[in-house]
Amino acid sequence: MTASRRDFLVRGTALAGGAALFPRQLLGATTLLPAERAQGLEPGTDYRPTLTPDGAVLPYRIVDGVKVFHLVAEEVEHEFAPGLVAKCWGYNRRVHGPTIEAVEGDRVRIYVTNHLDAPTTVHWHGLILPNGMDGVGGLTQRTILPKETFRYEFVLQQHGTFMYHSHHDEMTQMALGMMGMFVIHPRRPTEPPPDRDYVYLLSEWKIEPGSRRPDPNEMVDFNVLTLNARIFPGTAPLLARTGERVRIRIGNLSAMDHHPMHLHGHSFLVCETDGGVIPEAGRWPEVSVLVPVGSTRTIEFVADQPGDWAFHCHMTHHVMTQMGHDIPNLIGTDPSLFDARLERAVPAFAAMLEGEDPALVPANSLPMMGGRGPFGYITMGGMFSVLKVRDALPENGDDPGWYEHPEGTVARPATGAELARDGIDPESALPGADFATTFQAVPARSHTRPRREVRILPRNSGRATRSPRIASARNQVERMAYNRSHARKLCSDPEFRLVEASFDKQLDALNASQLRSKVDRSRKLRDKQRDLLRRQRLAARAKTGTKVDAAKRTEQKEKLFAEVLSRFEARLAEVERDAVRKAERDAASTKRADDGAKRSTKPAAKKAAAKAPSKTAAKSVAKTTAKPAAKSAAEPKAKKSSKPPAAPAPTRSKLNVEPDGPPGPTGRFVSEQANLAARDQKRGAARVKSIQGHVSSRVRRNQARRDSR
Repeated sequence: MTASRRDFLVRGTALAGGAALFPRQLLGATTLLPAERAQGLEPGTDYRPTLTPDGAVLPYRIVDGVKVFHLVAEEVEHEFAPGLVAKCWGYNRRVHGPTIEAVEGDRVRIYVTNHLDAPTTVHWHGLILPNGMDGVGGLTQRTILPKETFRYEFVLQQHGTFMYHSHHDEMTQMALGMMGMFVIHPRRPTEPPPDRDYVYLLSEWKIEPGSRRPDPNEMVDFNVLTLNARIFPGTAPLLARTGERVRIRIGNLSAMDHHPMHLHGHSFLVCETDGGVIPEAGRWPEVSVLVPVGSTRTIEFVADQPGDWAFHCHMTHHVMTQMGHDIPNLIGTDPSLFDARLERAVPAFAAMLEGEDPALVPANSLPMMGGRGPFGYITMGGMFSVLKVRDALPENGDDPGWYEHPEGTVARPATGAELARDGIDPESALPGADFATTFQAVPARSHTRPRREVRILPRNSGRATRSPRIASARNQVERMAYNRSHARKLCSDPEFRLVEASFDKQLDALNASQLRSKVDRSRKLRDKQRDLLRRQRLAARAKTGTKVDAAKRTEQKEKLFAEVLSRFEARLAEVERDAVRKAERDAASTKRADDGAKRSTKPAAKKAAAKAPSKTAAKSVAKTTAKPAAKSAAEPKAKKSSKPPAAPAPTRSKLNVEPDGPPGPTGRFVSEQANLAARDQKRGAARVKSIQGHVSSRVRRNQARRDSR
């Protein structure tokens, strides 16, 4: 591998700095050479050191211009949160391993000592380096046996957010915690450093309640999901002063799950991936960023909203801890009797479910949902933390406590006076409430399509809440009603949904049976609205509390149903008329075919009749043959006649087959064909007459209904 010009300069500068040392000795952690200071690489001055909540940064020494790190793989007793401790595998007595932090262009030398009972390796995830340093057991190196120490050495050729983890028996060793973050700062930054630079590593575990070791064989049902190997309420908060620019580096080494990380109260820019920095023109704003398995994402934002803001994975089961699945769904049931009976057998049942007293939960386990907050119990756990933005923070970096909200900025119960002032009726939100939705058309400009606005009016409400324009036929079923003045109106009944201009196309696609069912259904809905309108009007006359607006809305809906019904009926009549015309055409074509068949069979019948002997000829032949026979019987001694006997008369069959020719039709065959054709014609005429009568009666009935309305 040929050395680049950058490598040559970096190595030369590092060697020169190493030769200037007197005496040559190992320096303390984060101590830099004078040459490195000259290049602008001093932590806290020339780049912002990262902060790993609930974690640590791996210290290093500089030997001959090379940054030397030491990782020790070992078994660790790790606390995920107070009350849940497990025996895991990690590095340097930590789970996950400490964050490795360096600068682009540095030559690093990392020693890895194996204090486990199993072989291992370390893979530098995302780094560009020589193949023999990649750390894949059996492919690029042999494994590090127990009690052995291996050396990895390479030059950092890029900057960004990366990771490291075991790459031997990954399913077991990564599931037990052998992973960490690797942050490389740019040697020549093109942007100012952030005020705060946080590092998070996401992971997932399977730890049964009461057990003390993670299960590496789990594939899907992970019940402990962590931020830097901690779960809420054991996660440390993120701190920021108002107006500071905050960077959060997020890596995901979970076994099977991606994580959409969501930040409340702020929007951010996705500025980096583990593949490099995203150009400024290509960055996009988000409030949630999906971090796939084996990837990193870096986000930046300005903390300009004081308060306590949630930062969590938006997979709802990922903010739960040790959640069980082997119970039936009891939502909607009344568990009071069940609770009362169970509490007699298990007095701590209710408190254990709510998590009020951690001492009541099984040993070495945590409640499923969160912990105490400033307004009560926070029903979130797992991948959950809090971003605390304050105008002032403690100098020692301690937790400032819960946010004190200014007066009037906290949601509270509404008073009866406020509800009456704003025309809000809480009963209108009960199940089965009636909602009317109107569609107001906006006059269209010459160069744009008409813009429309949907107003949703709850029953007994005096104000309208606006919602965006409903998209055309978005997973909703058929039917749009509009009046003849082109002011489109939408009926909110679940039987009728908005399908804008595609209504006519759907009508064309329906057959007669479908149209009949829709007509019947529309008639029932219209009658239902009529009955409701009649009852509302009677109630209004009796002054029983029914408002006039409800009757008006019902009357409007009834008119809309009647309009839709008339359109279905008109289309049905049109389809049936088309069916009648088709039947007439089929009957006419059948008649023409029968006439053609008759004309083609007449010459053949005449030819067959000419070839057959007539009845008179047959009688004469029979007489001539009978006389000699009688004479010979009377005179046995007479001489035989010298004339030959006449040929016998031919017998007639159904198809009069000629001796040396093909079969030909006879009179009986022709008559059968004619009878069949006449029968089909009579049936077609009867069907046409029946359909015509049915259509005319339906048209008269529909006309009478329209006249009555």
